[in-house]
Amino acid sequence: MTVGPDGALYVGVLRHRPMRGEPVVPSEVVRVGLDGSVAEAVTGVHWPNGLGFAPDRQTLYVCEYAESRVLAVLDGQKHVFATVAVGECDGLAVDADGGVWVALGSGGAVARFAPTGELVDTIELPGTFVSSLTFSGADLYITTNSGLFTTIVDTTGAAVPPAGVPH
Repeated sequence: MTVGPDGALYVGVLRHRPMRGEPVVPSEVVRVGLDGSVAEAVTGVHWPNGLGFAPDRQTLYVCEYAESRVLAVLDGQKHVFATVAVGECDGLAVDADGGVWVALGSGGAVARFAPTGELVDTIELPGTFVSSLTFSGADLYITTNSGLFTTIVDTTGAAVPPAGVPH
């Protein structure tokens, strides 16, 4: 889940139950508006997971877990932003410089992609599964199956507007 430029929530939806061994089917990302309305924002995503907006708040990044890639969505059009060689694209965070950080699931690492989609850095971690990450200033917090880790990086997280949660 992430917050859009206007405070709307963007949430990945699963149409299968992976822990029960069901095969992956196309799913979507929905937008929950400030008035409580729900609309499809991105369709045809194979297991949407980590979400985040670029610093300009125009491009939405979506981890497509089952395909080991990150999609970029701009003006309703999606394209492959980055593909990983190991693991799966699980959690995602965007930095203030437009870098996209991705938890690589069973790959045991975090990858940082430049705004162009090029892999620029990898942080190896103990544990067999890296699930999520988030920024607090220049501190990057990373969750794995063996614990919570933190490291200081050369950038800060992109600003995220407050969420407007409907009542």
